[in-house]
Amino acid sequence: MSFQFTCPHCFQNMDCKDEWRGQTAVCPCCGNEISLSPTPSKGTNPAARTSTPEPEPPQPRRGHPFIKGFFFIVLLAAAGAGGYVLASKLIAEKQFQQGLGYYEKADFKKAAKYYQKAADLGDAKAQCNLAQCYANGEGVEQDYKKAVKYYRKAAAQGNAEAQYSLGMCFYTGEGVEQNFKEAAKWFRRASTRKNPKAQYNLGVCYANGEGVRQDEAEAVKWYLKAAGQGFAPAQCNLGVCYWNGQGTEQNDEEAAKWFSKAAEQGYATAQQKLGGCYFNGRGVEQSNVEAAKWYLSAAEQEFAPAQLTIAIFYAGGIGVKKNKAEAIKWARLAYDNPDSDERDKQQAGELLKGLGETL
Repeated sequence: MSFQFTCPHCFQNMDCKDEWRGQTAVCPCCGNEISLSPTPSKGTNPAARTSTPEPEPPQPRRGHPFIKGFFFIVLLAAAGAGGYVLASKLIAEKQFQQGLGYYEKADFKKAAKYYQKAADLGDAKAQCNLAQCYANGEGVEQDYKKAVKYYRKAAAQGNAEAQYSLGMCFYTGEGVEQNFKEAAKWFRRASTRKNPKAQYNLGVCYANGEGVRQDEAEAVKWYLKAAGQGFAPAQCNLGVCYWNGQGTEQNDEEAAKWFSKAAEQGYATAQQKLGGCYFNGRGVEQSNVEAAKWYLSAAEQEFAPAQLTIAIFYAGGIGVKKNKAEAIKWARLAYDNPDSDERDKQQAGELLKGLGETL
C-alpha cells in the first residue's frame, strides 16, 4: 500500500510507502524537514480515503539521487534513536548548505532563516554562521548578545571559527563583558585546531600580556604558526619581532622575508615596512626604486604613513621621477586622513606649505 504526499513548502508530489506514514524526512526538492502524511485529493473526504485502497503508483526510477536520498533519510528516521539523530544531521546539513547558497547570492534574510533551521538541529557550522549574521546584522537585526549565544553553542562543539570569534567577543567586549583571560582561553582552544586568526591573536595576547603572562618568545611561537599558514598580519608581526629582536634573535634578513610575504598579499602595514627595508638596505639590497614601489602600494590602500612617505619621495625625486603635483596629492591625502597621527599630520602640513599649498 502507498499514499501520495505533497510537500507544503515547494508542493512537490511524492509517492510514499504506507509504513512511512507519520515519519520525519527531508524533501528531496526544497530540503525542508517534513512529516509524512497522506495528501487528500480535492473534493475527497480524508477519512474515506484512508479506508479505500489505492492502485499501486509507478515505482520511482532506480538510482535517482534525490529519491534515493529521500528514502534513505526516511529509513534512518524509522530506525530508532540512532537513525533519527543521523537523519536530523542530514537534514541540518541540507539546510546549512541552502543557507550558504542564499548567502553567496547576498540574500542574507533567507540565509539566516536556513542557518537558524540547521542551528536548531545542533549543526555547529550553522550556529557559527548564524552568530556571524547577528554580529554583522546580515538578514537579522544586529544583536551581539545573540551572536555570543550562538558562538558559544558552536564553540562548545569544537568549531574552531566559533571559538576564535567568541574569543574576539571577549577581547573587544561585544555582546559580553570584556575579559582578556576568557579571550585568551578561547583563542588557545581555536589555536590547537590550527585556526590562524586565533594563533595570531593569542600571539598578540602574549606580546601585550593580555589575559596571560607577557612572554615575547611565546608571542613569536604563535605568530610563527599563523604565519606558516599564510596569515598576513602574523607574518608582518613576526617581521617586526625579527626587526627589533623581540622574543627572538634580531635578524634583518628574516624580518625582510616575512614583511615580503605579507606585502605580496597586499597587507599595507607590511608594504610600508618592506619599503623601509629597501630604503635603509636592511635585510635586502638598498633600492630607492623598490622602496618607492612598496610605499606607493601601501599609500594606494589609504595607509596614512605611506601616503606621507610617498609624498616626500615625489617631492624629492627619491626612487621616482620628481613630480610636484603627485607630491601635493599624496601630502593632501595624508593630511586629511583621519588615521594620521599628530606627527604625520604636522609633517604633511609642512610639506604642503613648502610646496606652496594652503591648508
